[in-house]
Amino acid sequence: MNGLSVQAVVDHVIDRLASGIYSPGSKLPTSRELAIEIGVHRNTAAKAYRSLADLGLITVKQGRGSFAAAKAQQENRQLRMNQLSESITDSIVRARRSGMPEDDLRRLIDERVKAVYQAPPARGAFVECNSEDLTVAVAEIEHLTGIRLKPLLLDEIDQAPAKASADADVIFTSLFHITEVKELISRVGATTKVVSLYTQPDEQALLEIAQINPGSRVGIVVSNVEGGRRYVAQLNTFTSVSPQVLVRPNDEEIRKLAQTVDVIVYSRSRARQMDRLDLDIRTIGLSFHISGDSAVRVTELLLHPSAERATDGHSNR
Repeated sequence: MNGLSVQAVVDHVIDRLASGIYSPGSKLPTSRELAIEIGVHRNTAAKAYRSLADLGLITVKQGRGSFAAAKAQQENRQLRMNQLSESITDSIVRARRSGMPEDDLRRLIDERVKAVYQAPPARGAFVECNSEDLTVAVAEIEHLTGIRLKPLLLDEIDQAPAKASADADVIFTSLFHITEVKELISRVGATTKVVSLYTQPDEQALLEIAQINPGSRVGIVVSNVEGGRRYVAQLNTFTSVSPQVLVRPNDEEIRKLAQTVDVIVYSRSRARQMDRLDLDIRTIGLSFHISGDSAVRVTELLLHPSAERATDGHSNR
């Protein structure tokens, strides 16, 4: 979701208010937490909160944080209706501009409504190895598709693969975990479809990485060994450096690393730790985001299960 406008973040929060994810009167994530969760700059999240406060949808209490306004459920439903109305209007305007006849448009809408409402959608889940990437991936898929997936940590599948497969018809995960997830599900003889989604690296972070001088000493701070290999590969794609990888380090280990390297590249799962340390060294947060094509894949498999599917359970989009 990197690069989202302030209005897009406002719409994202409104959707969560309208759907009840942020219940009336509940405390919201801080602007910093929201920025990390959906992959935007903190200033963007802060501006979105100010806009929401101006609209009367949230209240900001000095020293205590931001809270969802205590709106009645009917008002929340109206928020959702307003959002849907705007979205439908945009689609109708695009159809008219493209020259689509009104009768064809109405027929298309009727077909889509029947396909979605008359056939129960498949149940979906998303698997990641750490809670930070898991939260962001599910939020991104929700934003891109309107579909909410059950979040599952890789350890949860490892401990109870039968329960995970029973709770979902389709399990999505990143390309980096697809083999492991498929093996875990196959152990219990489950027929649950396991599909890999492509996650693309943050473009701004890649631009910063490309500017690292060749031969620089680069520290890599991640939460698992596979993540370390992934980050080394990304660095080698853009520049030639001497990497040093730390997996789930404590604060003191990162401070020592900062004394021996020129720059530190870190994963989203270590963002809060790195932010807290406030090191006197250049740091680059490299995160990965769900691609638009992968979001389409989720929609196809969950809302249109009769559509053609890949036979091997992989998505290369």
